[in-house]
Amino acid sequence: MLTASSEAHMETINLLNAHAGVIASNQKIGTKKFYAKFEQFVQLFEGSRFNDNYLHWNPTSVTEAYSSFLHCCKDEVSQV
Repeated sequence: MLTASSEAHMETINLLNAHAGVIASNQKIGTKKFYAKFEQFVQLFEGSRFNDNYLHWNPTSVTEAYSSFLHCCKDEVSQV
């Protein structure tokens, strides 16, 4: 279970909320790429055993997936 116990986990929670906001919205729709990038982030984050250092230390595959998904939130979500 994620809690806002650290800045990185707060960023993770914000990312999860961004995804949920698109799913719950009647006015936004994500592309296949949007959903694929989210799934990639989740898999890598789970694989790291939810290590929250991905935003604070040397970049990892989780860092890259996080950044990639954030870009998708801007470029791969449209208004219905």
